[in-house]
Order: sequence, then C-alpha cells, then structure tokens
Amino acid sequence: MSEKFTKGEWSISDIKNESYGYSATIVSKEQMATIAELKATTTSMVDWLPNAEGFKANLALFKAAPKMYRLLDDMSNLMVLLDPQTHPNIELDAVKYDIDALLAEARGEMT
Repeated sequence: MSEKFTKGEWSISDIKNESYGYSATIVSKEQMATIAELKATTTSMVDWLPNAEGFKANLALFKAAPKMYRLLDDMSNLMVLLDPQTHPNIELDAVKYDIDALLAEARGEMT
C-alpha cells in the first residue's frame, strides 16, 4: 500500500473563464507543487458541467480529496477496534472492505 500521490492540503488557484470554457490549477500547499491543471470546454464536457458553478463545485471536490482519503484511512483503521458485541462484525467487515477498496482505487491499485 504505497501512496504515490501528493499529500494535501490542496488549494485551487487561477480559476479563469476562457474563450473555450473554464480552467483552473490545483496546487499542493505544503509542497508548492501543481497537482493538476483542469480545463473544461463547453463542447467536450462529459463529467464537467458547462457552467462556472458546476466547474467550481467539481474543483471543490478535487480540493477535498486528500482530506477525504485521510479520514477514510483513519476510519478503516479504527473499525477493527469497535466492540463486536455492540456492532455486528459482518456489517463492519463489509463497510471496511468497501472503504479499503475505495482507498486502493484512489492509490491507483484498482481499475
């Protein structure tokens, strides 16, 4: 389980309304590195909404990704400590499996 991605906190900079659509840069605050340069054109968007509000909402999701990863990782590690008498193990195992699979996907280990 190797985390090769840039650890966050990430921030959004340079949101621009370009002639073709919208663009923005996501940067790592700690390492001062560019994470991604995102562009959304009004003619080729599939996952991006063709308006400023949708574009900014998707940017917010990108920005929150490192915090979500960290929280899910913490939750997965804590779930094994829950008392099996008060929480059915089968449900915990299923949730932990789903969390671990999502974390593996985020690390690029699953396609």
